[in-house]
Amino acid sequence: APGKGGAFDSRSLAAAVEKPAPKEVEFLHRDIEVRGFENEALSVMKLPADAPLAQAVSRSRNAVGKIEALNYSDEGLGGSTATAVAISKDGKLVTNQHQVENALSLTVYDPVGNPHNAHVLKTGTVNGNDLAIIQLDRPSSYKAFEPVNLVDRVPEENSMLAFLGHSEGLNSMHVSRGTFASEWRSRDHLFKCNANIAGGNSGSAVVDMKGDLLGVMKGDMRGGGREAT
Repeated sequence: APGKGGAFDSRSLAAAVEKPAPKEVEFLHRDIEVRGFENEALSVMKLPADAPLAQAVSRSRNAVGKIEALNYSDEGLGGSTATAVAISKDGKLVTNQHQVENALSLTVYDPVGNPHNAHVLKTGTVNGNDLAIIQLDRPSSYKAFEPVNLVDRVPEENSMLAFLGHSEGLNSMHVSRGTFASEWRSRDHLFKCNANIAGGNSGSAVVDMKGDLLGVMKGDMRGGGREAT
């Protein structure tokens, strides 16, 4: 033992201070059966850490941030909120173009609620893809997000998906469950899924049960807000 002439085993110390893996994963959840957009539709969900949805949320939640944009249009100045998803370690996030294309200023709130200044790096609607890349201004902000794993694959029919975002301008990220609706348009890389969504969910991460990013949500509020494209 140290102090008595014995060898110091750093592995024993590491084992002693290592935090045990959480047994449960907790997050705000929007019930897929609730069609309303009221805050009362949100509830706290606790799942065993090894449950598929819990693993999906754990692996992707730290990539998700809330956007506040000061916009200019023909109607004058206005504000909007949306969701963005970190896709790289150098401060790049993806969101919907229509939320940020006329932004005079952008603030992105990280998963613990700290604000970070950002700017629009690239926009461009190609074949109906309403996407934009935004860039965090300060390198010190980059580590505030953990980039999600990007994949290029089509979900299986009726497979469960999770939508991680900040609807209705809420500060807390929440999760909506949904399913792939078996509709794929390879020409413009769009797919349709069923989920309970609300304003502000634009730009939300669409992940599978592995926590991999399959797409970014472009909301269609028709049909009671239960469809996303």
